[in-house]
Amino acid sequence: MNSYPFFIKETMQKDIIGIKAFASISAAGIDHSSINNAYFNNNDTFIQKAKHESKDWRAPLSIKSEKSLNNFIKNNAKYKRFDRSTLLALLAADGLPKKLIREQTGVNLGSSRGATTTLEDAYHEFLEYGKVPFLCSPLTTMGNVATNVARHLQTKGPSFSHSITCSTAMQSLINAIQWIKAGSSEQFIVGGTEAPLTKFTIEQMKRLGIYSNSISTHYPCTPLEINKTENNMVLGEGAACFLIEKTIDTLPLAFIDGIGYAMEHAPSITGITQNGLAMQKAMQKAINNAHTSEPIDLIIMHAPGTLNGEQAELQAIQKVFESHIPALYSNKWLIGHTLGASGALSMDLAIRCVQSEKQPKLPYGNISKKQDGPIQKVMINTIGFGGNASSAIISSNKLL
Repeated sequence: MNSYPFFIKETMQKDIIGIKAFASISAAGIDHSSINNAYFNNNDTFIQKAKHESKDWRAPLSIKSEKSLNNFIKNNAKYKRFDRSTLLALLAADGLPKKLIREQTGVNLGSSRGATTTLEDAYHEFLEYGKVPFLCSPLTTMGNVATNVARHLQTKGPSFSHSITCSTAMQSLINAIQWIKAGSSEQFIVGGTEAPLTKFTIEQMKRLGIYSNSISTHYPCTPLEINKTENNMVLGEGAACFLIEKTIDTLPLAFIDGIGYAMEHAPSITGITQNGLAMQKAMQKAINNAHTSEPIDLIIMHAPGTLNGEQAELQAIQKVFESHIPALYSNKWLIGHTLGASGALSMDLAIRCVQSEKQPKLPYGNISKKQDGPIQKVMINTIGFGGNASSAIISSNKLL
């Protein structure tokens, strides 16, 4: 990690929020080299068929990641009762360098579904025995994600969780930035976590008619595929955490160049407008608020594999960028849709892109173009049920 004096343009000094550290866990892996290899040197998906009778597609943690999680629980026996979503957040946060974390650091972590495994197990026990486990309530509250991470890292700053469907992780970033800019906190840990690979959660998605029933063993989920004709979303699990702060004296790994957010009056509680109105506004706001003027090289789209969602987002991109559309990508083909953690895992990828200056590729026929030159600015899009959209621009520290 670079940590040496440098100079930022005087007009930018007060507003630049740098990313000092990041860590993640997903189907792509847990260590930086494995994850980089998964994104930049790999044509195989990590989506696989469930081994139980339902045979649903899903993207579970990699074998190495699962082993790391088990070792983490073994070394922290007091956490063994925690829900998997909380454990993933704890493990991701544990990957942040402790020497960089201050005592008064804030923690804002979110999840869309929250404690799915614990809640479903408790409800099953209630139906069978008429009672629930003693710690059911504290272990299934949304706030237990952030508070347990804060306790694990021994921070004493503000600590809170929230849930805003698939925009959850991006909203944690946006919220923390406002706290820092307001002078209420100097540093924040932000991100998202999700462990939705339960039978009941997947059944909910199947009931909506958006889940993949593909017979293809190569690519069960194909966002941005040319001539796509069916929904093929697949759920995955994972978490990612980021340490952000005002950047003045030390060079960050990357920086948050601009953020945007918007709501729209969606046609239904699950849909978004046909032309992605909220997404348009979020992207435009992020661009208007950007510190740098260089063009965006890559958009990591929300694009979870749903026909209507992808078309709406593409129309929004065309409206905002017109004839200068950047390269497009979605990591859902590789690690599945991690719901509330998806924006965090996209941000994890965005940092890797600007650090390596590489463009990740979709290994099947797709609508994206190849970017000429190095990747230095990446836009991340997320949009959730009901039309809550968020966008963030992550830029290389070379642009400071």
